[in-house]
Amino acid sequence: MPKKCSRVDPCQTQTVVELELEGFTPSDSDRGGIIRLLSHIFTEDAAVSTGQIADLIISNHQVGSVVKQVDDVDVDDEDDGEEDSVVFALISAIDISMDSATNDGVKTVRHFLFDLLNNVDMCEEKSRIIDLLMNPTVKICFLINERLETLPLSVCANAVEILPSELKTANMYPSHLVMVFRAYKSDATGHDLDYYYEEYRHIQAFSLHTLTVYVRPDDFDTAPNKIYTILIIMMEKFKDVLNALQSLV
Repeated sequence: MPKKCSRVDPCQTQTVVELELEGFTPSDSDRGGIIRLLSHIFTEDAAVSTGQIADLIISNHQVGSVVKQVDDVDVDDEDDGEEDSVVFALISAIDISMDSATNDGVKTVRHFLFDLLNNVDMCEEKSRIIDLLMNPTVKICFLINERLETLPLSVCANAVEILPSELKTANMYPSHLVMVFRAYKSDATGHDLDYYYEEYRHIQAFSLHTLTVYVRPDDFDTAPNKIYTILIIMMEKFKDVLNALQSLV
């Protein structure tokens, strides 16, 4: 059953297509769609499993949403979930604190973050991020907000807004949030970075720590570097972040 308010969002390509989208609790039928969106951030390797992360998101059903077309949900119910649902957006938060690091999904997220950090020379921001991740007294969550890149932030605005109350319901009280944004360089911006999601600049303004990472791919002779920016945000600033994002919705 849906647990978020519905919203109609236009997705414009050659024509305008109106989709009636709602946020739903992640379920097993969403696993394939969740993995596809997770692959935006996580590079699959021997130590990083998007499947394990997806399973963790589904099991933590009190926190987060998958945004799907309402008609597709009705079809899934009739077919008993035989086919994967099309997931347009994913919002979730994973406790990656030291005391949760025994879970396989948490391990893979932490491995991903430390792997990113290994691509950066030691600096104050890197040192402070490592200190937070390794501090056993710090409660820290990895915030996931991924969607199909052609869609605006409005498709998941409601789900993001209620995330703090969901965290409380699940007895999760993080002091810090970690977000990872993908970036790229274009001829139009020269040396400046562009971000795949327009909300980055609004969120970065409230970050405690910011670190940009350039990851050289295995086939670096032909492929460009992958660029990520890690943000650390105090949970107490999340309301300010939500207010700042209102201009994009």
